[in-house]
Amino acid sequence: MNRNFTPLVCVLAAVSFCTAFVFLKPENTGVKIIKQRNKRGGEANVESSARWQWERRRLAGPDGKIPADMRSKELAFAATLPSDGGISIAKSTNSTVDFQSRGPWNHGGRTRALAFDATNENTILVGAIAGGIWRSTDAGQSWNRSSALDQLFNVSCITQDTRSGHTNTWYYGTGEAYGNSASGGGAFFLGNGVFKSTDGGNTWAHLASTGNNTPQIFDNVWDLVWRVATDPSNTTEEEVYAATYGAVWRSTDGGTTWTVARGGTGNQNYFTDVMVTPDGTVYATLSNDGSQSGIWRSPDGINWTNVTPINFAPAFDRIVMGYNPQNQNEVYFLAVTPGSGQTTTDFQGDEEQNSFWKYTYVSGDGSGAGGTWEDRSLNLPNDGSQFGNFNAQGGYNLVVKVKPDDANTVIIGGTNIFRSTDGFATSTNTTQIGGYGIGSTTPFFGSYPNNHPDQHEFAFLPSNPDKFIVANDGGLFRTEDVMANSVTWTPLNRGYLSIQLYTLGINKAQANDPVIIAGTQDNGTLYTNSTNPQFNWTLPFNGDGAHCAITDDGQYYYYSRQQGRVVKSTMNSGTGQINQLIRIDPITIDTTKYEFINPFVLDPVDNNIMYMGGGDRLFRNRSLDQFTPNNTYVPSDLGWDFIAGTIDTSRSITAIAACKTPAHRVYIGTDRRKIYRIDNADSNTPTVTDITSTTAPSVMPAAGFVSCIAVDPNDGDKLFVVFSNYSVYSIYYSENAGQTFTRVAGNLEQTAGGSGNG
Repeated sequence: MNRNFTPLVCVLAAVSFCTAFVFLKPENTGVKIIKQRNKRGGEANVESSARWQWERRRLAGPDGKIPADMRSKELAFAATLPSDGGISIAKSTNSTVDFQSRGPWNHGGRTRALAFDATNENTILVGAIAGGIWRSTDAGQSWNRSSALDQLFNVSCITQDTRSGHTNTWYYGTGEAYGNSASGGGAFFLGNGVFKSTDGGNTWAHLASTGNNTPQIFDNVWDLVWRVATDPSNTTEEEVYAATYGAVWRSTDGGTTWTVARGGTGNQNYFTDVMVTPDGTVYATLSNDGSQSGIWRSPDGINWTNVTPINFAPAFDRIVMGYNPQNQNEVYFLAVTPGSGQTTTDFQGDEEQNSFWKYTYVSGDGSGAGGTWEDRSLNLPNDGSQFGNFNAQGGYNLVVKVKPDDANTVIIGGTNIFRSTDGFATSTNTTQIGGYGIGSTTPFFGSYPNNHPDQHEFAFLPSNPDKFIVANDGGLFRTEDVMANSVTWTPLNRGYLSIQLYTLGINKAQANDPVIIAGTQDNGTLYTNSTNPQFNWTLPFNGDGAHCAITDDGQYYYYSRQQGRVVKSTMNSGTGQINQLIRIDPITIDTTKYEFINPFVLDPVDNNIMYMGGGDRLFRNRSLDQFTPNNTYVPSDLGWDFIAGTIDTSRSITAIAACKTPAHRVYIGTDRRKIYRIDNADSNTPTVTDITSTTAPSVMPAAGFVSCIAVDPNDGDKLFVVFSNYSVYSIYYSENAGQTFTRVAGNLEQTAGGSGNG
C-alpha cells in the first residue's frame, strides 16, 4: 500500500498529550480526597472544570481511569523499541525527513520555582510546571535543562542548602495543588515528592521517602508539594523542611527520613507553607480546613507556638510569608481570606477577599505580648479597575518579598506585581510594576510591557537588590531597577523551552512558507515567520490559545481561545501582530457543548467555508467573507448553519479534517468512538455516513476519544484516525474513504489489541 503521507501531526499530538500533560483526578486510595478549588481570573482560566473533563475524556482507559504508574511503564516500554539513534522518517523515495526545533525560543511557560546559587548569582535554577528544572550559568541569557527526560516535569518549588560546604545540595518539589487549568473537578498536576541534587543542580535523584512513583493517582500527600526550605543555621545536620498537602515535614538527614512538624494525615489542611529565616527560626502556615491550622512559629523546628492573631480572619486558605532581611523578627503574611480583609473584583465582577499582616517578634515564644501584629489588609491595591486590583485567584498566584536593603519596600504578587515603599502601612505609596497592562480592559487586555500576569516567585540579586527577577505564567523577567517610577523588564526566556502547546497552523498552499501559528496554554496564540529556531515569536492573540488556521492566500488568520471563541484577523507580517480582528463564532451554539479546545477547519478548496464542532452538530459557515475585521469581539450568527443528523446527541465532535480531493469532503471524529464521512459538505444536501469500523480485524475500540484525523491532501480516500486514550488501539488507516480500516500502530502498541504500556 502506498503511504506517501504520514499522520505525524496526529501521532505527535497523541504522544505529547499523553506524556507532557499529567492532569489527573485523584483517585480514592485511602488518602483523603482533595476538595475542588478552582483558579479564577482571566478568560484563560474560568473554564477549568471544562478543561479537566476534556483531558479526562482524552486519556482515560475503558475503565475511566489512567492506568497506575503509567508514565514509568511507558518509558520502560519505549526503551525496548528499536532506534536508529536519530529522528527521521523513511519515505518511499528512501530519503529522510529531518526535524529541527522551531521554538518558540523566546516564550517561557508557567514557572513556579526560582533561586539564585548562593556561590554565584549568575547561576540561576528555575522550575516549570510542565518543563522540569532548567539551569543558567550566565544570568539567564541561556538555559539548559538539568532534570532528566525520564524525571517528572512538574516542578512547584526549589531551594538550595546555602551553608558553607553544602551549596552543591539542592531540592525541588513536584505537584501543583491549585490553579492549573486542569484543576476543575478535582484534577491536578500530581507530583512525585521531592528530588535532590548533590552536584549543584546538574543532575537529580528522587528521594524515595517522598513518593510512590505513582503521579497518575493521589495516594500520598507528597504528590502535592507547596514548598521546600533548608535551615542555614544548623551546622551539624542536613535540616530540610517540606510543606505538602496536609502537613509540614522536617528532616535532619537530607530527606532520607521525615517527621511531621505541623499538621497530619487525618483532618488535612489543603494549603500549607514553610519558611526558615537565616537564624533558624521556622514559620509554618496551615489553612483553616484541617488540624493545627493557623500561623506557627518555632525556634528549632521542634517546639511550636501558634502565633495567629486573635482577630485574624476566621476563614483562611493559602498564606505565604516573607521576612525582613534587615530584621528577621519582622515577617509579612499575605493570605487568601474568604469573607474577610480587602475585597476586590476581577474583570468579570467576581469578588475575592485577601489579607495582609505584619508580625514582629518581641520575646518568649512569640505569642501574646511576645509578638505584635498590624493588620494592613485594607491597604492592598484596589483601584476598582478591571485588571488593576490585587487578585490572588484564590491563591494560585501569591508571593511576598521584602527588599534586602530597604525594610519599608515590600513587593507582592497576585495577577499583578505591586511595590509599596511603606510596607503597605498606607494605600498611597503603592505602584503597579508588572502583570496586566495598566488600564487594560476587556476584551483587548494586555500585559505590562515585557512582563506577564500571574506571579509565583520573586528574587532580588544578592549583589544589587535594585535588580529583581520574577517567575510567572509567562516564564522569567528581570529588571535592573525595581524602584523606577516605571519599571523596565527584560524577558529571560531565550532557550527556556517550557511553554505548553495545544495546536499549530501553517499555510498549506504555499510551499516553504515559514509562518507557524501555535495555540498555547496560558500564553495565547504565538506567531513566527522565520525558520531560524532562535527567532523571536510574537503574541498576536492572548488567552488560552486553541485551534488556528491561515488562508491559502495568507490574507486572513483565524485564531481561537478555549471553548470555541474564534476570530478572523488580518496580520502585519513584519511585526507579527494583528492589525484588526472580528469575532465570528455563532451565538446559537450552546457554549457548554464546546470542547475545551474546540476544533474548526477551513475548507481547503474554498477558504470562505469553515466547519466547526458544536457538540453533537457540525456547524458550517459558507460566507466567511461577510466578516470584515473591525476590532469587534462579540459572537455572531451571520452565515452560520449546521449539518443536520451529523451524529447522535450522546456524542461530541472532537476532531475534524477536510479534503482537497474530492472537494468538500469532511471527516469528523467524536469523544465516543464514532467516525463519520460527510460528502458534499458545502451543499444543502450533504451525505453523512458512519464509517466507524465494526468488523474484524480492524474493529475500533468500544469506547475512545478521536483526538486527530489526518487526510492525504492528494487523495481524500486515504486517512489516518488517532484515538488518544490509554489501553485502546491508537492508530487506524483507510485508503477507501473509511469503508475498511487497518490497524497501523505497529510496535507503538505493546499488545495487538492496544492494551499494555504502548
